[in-house]
Amino acid sequence: MIFRAKFRDGLKTLGLYDLAPASVWKKGWVIHSEAAGRGPEVIRYLARYVYRVALTNSCIVSLKNDRVTFRYQPSDTKIWKSMTLPALVFMARFLQHVLPRRFPKVRYYGFLHPRCRHKLKAVRKQLNLLPALPVADEPHSPMLCPHCQAPLMLIGRLPRVRAPP
Repeated sequence: MIFRAKFRDGLKTLGLYDLAPASVWKKGWVIHSEAAGRGPEVIRYLARYVYRVALTNSCIVSLKNDRVTFRYQPSDTKIWKSMTLPALVFMARFLQHVLPRRFPKVRYYGFLHPRCRHKLKAVRKQLNLLPALPVADEPHSPMLCPHCQAPLMLIGRLPRVRAPP
């Protein structure tokens, strides 16, 4: 109740209150908030869901007797583990990571789309931001032959036999 009231007051202050449908204020809100760490950790966590699906088909190991077994990799240990859950519990957990309706994946939409660099340039200009500086490639040491340690040299590229999957 307190969070909803403060959120509503903030929207009124910004002049955005009328944009929210009236039904939002009649529903019960479930608020779960906890510290997520500093900026880089939060960005890393959110990027998993904004750029791709939380769990791919290849991670689902089996579906038997209304139970789903899947593989996952905790971000702290990076060791693959498996878990078995009742199908409805699995679906509830999975759906918590699906973006809401009309929330597109970042890489496919708007001025951030690779084909819309001109739009991004216009947005940066309107916000009085400096143009993005190209990131210089760090000079890297040449690859060495594992046997004689002499630098390897690129002679040519092999033609691609088939398109990538």
